[in-house]
Amino acid sequence: MTAIASRLERTWPYTNTKMGVRLDGYHATLSEESRPALLMLLAAVGLLLLIVCSNVANLQLGRAAAREREMGIRQALGAGRFRLIRQLLTESVMLSLAGGALGLVVAIAARVALLRLAPAAIPGFAELRMDPWVILFNAAITLCAPLLFGVVPALASSRPGALRDRSESASHASRSLRDLLVACEVALSVVLVVGAGLLVRSLLLLERVDPGFRPEGAVSFSLSFPDVRYSDDARGAVEAIENRLRVLPGVRAVGAATTLPLNGCAYTGDATVEGRGGEDYERELRHDIITPGYFQVMDTPLIRGRFLNEFDTAKGPPVAIVNQTLARIYFRGADPIGRRLKYGRPLDKNEAWVTVVGVVADARQDGLDAPVQPEAWTPLRQQPLSGIAFVLRGDADLAALIAAARHEVHAIDKDLVLTGVTPLHDLLRDSAGDQRFRTTLLSAFAGIALFLAALGVYGVLAYSVAQRAKEIGVRMALGAGTARLFGMVLGDGLRPVAAGAVLGLAGAWPATRMIRSLLFGVAPADPASYALAIVILAAAAVCACAIPATKAIRVDPVVSLREQ
Repeated sequence: MTAIASRLERTWPYTNTKMGVRLDGYHATLSEESRPALLMLLAAVGLLLLIVCSNVANLQLGRAAAREREMGIRQALGAGRFRLIRQLLTESVMLSLAGGALGLVVAIAARVALLRLAPAAIPGFAELRMDPWVILFNAAITLCAPLLFGVVPALASSRPGALRDRSESASHASRSLRDLLVACEVALSVVLVVGAGLLVRSLLLLERVDPGFRPEGAVSFSLSFPDVRYSDDARGAVEAIENRLRVLPGVRAVGAATTLPLNGCAYTGDATVEGRGGEDYERELRHDIITPGYFQVMDTPLIRGRFLNEFDTAKGPPVAIVNQTLARIYFRGADPIGRRLKYGRPLDKNEAWVTVVGVVADARQDGLDAPVQPEAWTPLRQQPLSGIAFVLRGDADLAALIAAARHEVHAIDKDLVLTGVTPLHDLLRDSAGDQRFRTTLLSAFAGIALFLAALGVYGVLAYSVAQRAKEIGVRMALGAGTARLFGMVLGDGLRPVAAGAVLGLAGAWPATRMIRSLLFGVAPADPASYALAIVILAAAAVCACAIPATKAIRVDPVVSLREQ
């Protein structure tokens, strides 16, 4: 390819000098836009799996404490430690297999929902299907998960010397281990909650971006004119269709352009800008073709100069409208009205100079989160085209407008087909669709993680209160106040939560920097998102601790001491 590029440069030095060549992998090119979001969701799923395993391990440890007497009796009857570990791991595997089977059913349903709700999130080359590799992956996760949540409880339950008369009191080591698991759950949950908070803030800021047009009450559709039949007559057909659409009942404005906002642009190439002293310099420019009523139907503000009109014909001087970004970059803040540019390189004799007659407000071209690029629009009558998108704005129902438009188009040519029928409001909504989808999904993951973390805190604290019923009864009998007991139990529950929160905030800092490319207007270290995560976590933790603490202060000391 380098040799070919060198020969092209020697043969056509004007257009190929210093152009060179760059090779990109086809797979990498197709997945470039989707890759960061998919990796983020994969990481979120991995964190959620770890949280689930920690939660199940916590529950298994509580169950193991209740079964210490049983395990001690089994040891006394001759069961070896390896046999007890094997039995407990078998129970964990059966639990995991049941969850894996249910998860596979949910995955089949999720595939259908994903293809329906967010097809754009899947790379173009990827075929989303439940193939043998997916089944094998599910089986591997199902078999590996018990190693994460079953080994430690099995080792704790099978340790020698577990037989004793009273097994209601959990060991200090077991309680510390459960607190450690709760802290890990909270830390992982904080990472997900912070990430979800950043994406939510980013989505809110994205939805406030001015797209450069007013979407309410407007609908668009596209037409393609075959070159074999229309040749240079496509412009006449476009004008004829626009004239018929303009007089429809309920239509207030009609316009057309080769490309609508948020859909890129029709042409991108070299452009030559006339400098202040008459010198020329080369730039890259986006170029579209429009009818005179385009900016009026889009309700795009005019900043300087004038809009295009019916006098901008092929016989008149070539003119163009430019956006604010072009005026700022190409003309360096000077008034661009009356200045000239041409579509091509400085020495290109085939392109005529075009005079700038107006400047309009910037409209987003590649998406609400993409920066606006310099763009120019030329009149329909001065440029050939083969396809165009019409926009209708009116007071009537949008479906009725499209039905009437289809009738008028067929009156001009019954073989023309209206494609891409889209209300501008949907065009604006779909532009943030991917961001909304991944924000919703990560927020759901964060919500599940937070619930599981709160459940783990509740489980540990509730079991601790049950284990300490005698102690609490003695304290109450000796005159301890309910407020002091409530605070004691609440402090025991919040201690691992606080440790996990600190660890989670430290982990969220590097983790959120990995999703920098998915954020809009928000820094990975956004203080508001971190503060929101702490507030949400604190509220969930306090609610989880409050129930066992309330039960603790309602313990009847007489009944508790009698039962002991």
